[in-house]
Amino acid sequence: FGRLIAPNGDTYIGNFIGGKYFGLGTLQKAGASSDSKGQTGYFIDGTYIGDDAAAKLKFELIKIFQSPLTVQD
Repeated sequence: FGRLIAPNGDTYIGNFIGGKYFGLGTLQKAGASSDSKGQTGYFIDGTYIGDDAAAKLKFELIKIFQSPLTVQD
């Protein structure tokens, strides 16, 4: 979890994995009006996928399938 201020002025506050936005967060684009809420919701590999129940489900499924599998004897 952290905050990133990009060179272009965009600000992201939320979760990261591998240096990319991943999970719940908020992206505020540079130059957006001060009353703009930006994009708040779920991100996968730096891409905003939404803030509704369908986006949460998609995020949870991708999180499961991207997890490393362990094999036990």
